[in-house]
Amino acid sequence: MDSKQNEINVVLFGCGRAGQKHLQAIKLQSSLGRLRLLAVVDPKLGRTEISGVPVYKEMEELLAAQGTRLFGQDFASLPSARPIFAYATPAGNHPTELVQAISYGAHVFMEKPVALTVEDAIKLQKLSAEAKQQGLKIVVGHVYRYLPPFPALAEDLHRGLYGAPILAEVKIHWGHDASYYAPAWRGKILSDGGAVLNQGIHGLDLANWLLGGGMATLEAGLNANLKHDIEAEDYAAGTYRVRSQAIMNFSSTTITDPRQHSAEIFLLYEGLQMKLRFAKGKLPYLTIRDSSASSRLLPYLKRSYEKYLTGIGAKWPAYLKNWHNFPYADLWAAIVEDRDCLASLDIGIEAVLNCLQLAKPSSQNS
Repeated sequence: MDSKQNEINVVLFGCGRAGQKHLQAIKLQSSLGRLRLLAVVDPKLGRTEISGVPVYKEMEELLAAQGTRLFGQDFASLPSARPIFAYATPAGNHPTELVQAISYGAHVFMEKPVALTVEDAIKLQKLSAEAKQQGLKIVVGHVYRYLPPFPALAEDLHRGLYGAPILAEVKIHWGHDASYYAPAWRGKILSDGGAVLNQGIHGLDLANWLLGGGMATLEAGLNANLKHDIEAEDYAAGTYRVRSQAIMNFSSTTITDPRQHSAEIFLLYEGLQMKLRFAKGKLPYLTIRDSSASSRLLPYLKRSYEKYLTGIGAKWPAYLKNWHNFPYADLWAAIVEDRDCLASLDIGIEAVLNCLQLAKPSSQNS
């Protein structure tokens, strides 16, 4: 399946902080015969090429130069002939960009969050249905879902192997300094989001998914500005009742030391307990134990390896170093196999709607 026959063209929109991760992931996937970076679109880049491919300032310039290659003769009949539009752009642009990509008949990799308001999230639900009707695949950058061992673990949790879910606790310390918020769009409710939608959404989405997924209900919560002079919140904490009736306690902040990013998730089922901690510059700490206190970590790592890492050979360290490789590989496989992505647009919309219950509201969310 990893043949040049299924190599798919990619156009990357945005080449800033997040865009660099996309560039690295596309390059690795290209070495596996899956993707081909055709162009970059970024009005602020100030150069005419990057990584050996042309840079354009806007969509019209791209279409004038590369339209024939993007939308060739097999465009309508062959899914892999349709390009992937990958967006590493400010969050406030994401709803419009999704509409744009689908209107061109492109598959999409969209960074999280897919929207910043309830109104836009609801509009995207209709767009998701339209994309499915056209055979278009969309993946959202919820990278935590792809990390070994979570896909395999979620399968067993959801089929009831460990009984009912009881509790999840999520703590995100993802500090930023004033330089991070220097760009005018940073920290704004309608262009960037705050500690919940921007930094906390990964942890909230993972915990909710492992508890069974679906829409959760915020039972109690607060958001505040404790340090940063920004419009959105820099701290939030809340208690959710998830669809499975389990409890999820969640907190996220950007006021901590930016040199010491960390994310902690505790998960409790009737027959299983999991503890996870990511910390900047350190190896992840993860334990999974069943009701007899036996470790279940290695079997789930093995299953996840077989699903995501088979066939990549010596490239696996680079694969794991950049987590964007996982959704890119999933999007490629979803196109070739005609299936949904693990982190689909529907999942991205669900995560946004769960987060917006706790995030500082804009007038559009009130």
